[in-house]
Amino acid sequence: MQSSSRQRLTLWAGRAAACLYLVAAAVQLAVAEGLLPATIAWGGTQQRTPRTVLASAGAAAVLLGMALTVHRRAVTASPGATLRAASWIVALCMILNTLGNFLSSSPVERYVFGSATLVLAAASLIVACSPVVDEQGTYQSLDE
Repeated sequence: MQSSSRQRLTLWAGRAAACLYLVAAAVQLAVAEGLLPATIAWGGTQQRTPRTVLASAGAAAVLLGMALTVHRRAVTASPGATLRAASWIVALCMILNTLGNFLSSSPVERYVFGSATLVLAAASLIVACSPVVDEQGTYQSLDE
């Protein structure tokens, strides 16, 4: 794949992932506020309690951080080691989240959130795997 095609794919994946992370954060905030039932999240077995409200608010904050991480990694040609590592952590967390969603007893979590997190995992992996460009505009291998 040519460098410009690779860059376009990375940018597209980063933007799509950031938007989906923002939607997921909004859903978690809606669950925390009681606008959506708690049974669509948290394995489908929890009711709205102070604990699930706090967990949903915390999840929204984490999802916002993931959106920022993936977006910054996608638009930064020469990211530092911390940003590269953080983008890999986000991608791995989404893979685990996808597995958890597909194992949920809640149909919404299994089918809707499972599909969404599968797309998020794929987009996050595309961004995390994107090559690093040095000051001269040449791609570095991941070993460097």
